[in-house]
Amino acid sequence: MKKILLALAATSIFVTPAQALVVVSGSGTLTDTDPTHSPRINRDGVVSTWAAPKTFPGTFGSGDFAYDTINGTFGANAFQDIFYQITFTNDSVNDGQPHSTAYANLFNPLDLSENYLGDSGSSTLLGETLSYQVIVSAGNELLVNFSQNFGGALPSEYSYTIEAFSDANGGEMFAAVPEPATWAFMIFGFGAIGGALRTRRKANVKVSYA
Repeated sequence: MKKILLALAATSIFVTPAQALVVVSGSGTLTDTDPTHSPRINRDGVVSTWAAPKTFPGTFGSGDFAYDTINGTFGANAFQDIFYQITFTNDSVNDGQPHSTAYANLFNPLDLSENYLGDSGSSTLLGETLSYQVIVSAGNELLVNFSQNFGGALPSEYSYTIEAFSDANGGEMFAAVPEPATWAFMIFGFGAIGGALRTRRKANVKVSYA
């Protein structure tokens, strides 16, 4: 029994919830050498929020739209739902007005509705900052897409921040994500548990003879 308790302690110590706010930030530039999609998502003025997730707003227009796709997934998303807030700013020096949309796992430029999670509702004007929120279910990844139509608007520059929360109240309690070396130690711990249980079962076997 002592071996079992020690093994359990060794494995549980790495899955205790840890308090943290995860922030990913960066910047990008949309150019005429980026991949494209057509048409674009309809800018319906409705911002996606945790309290009111959006349905896909449809598409509008035609022509080519350059896009960047950023993987903003926080590791704990493998074990629990994550509430993401995406904030971005139009840093363009010309007429660029980038728009942002969030997807789960895969962005398909041939079908903008596939895996859609939410969007900013509108494009950003020069120097303007917009935020929107989406929920990504456990086991899935967050992809953040930025797009801009071709023409005089390119290049179009933007900066972004992605914040991860554990609940809609802005909680910051996440399941700790074990490091690769920890996984090996955990597997060893589970193996010790199994071995100890098998030993106990063998010790309790009663043999009778006719």
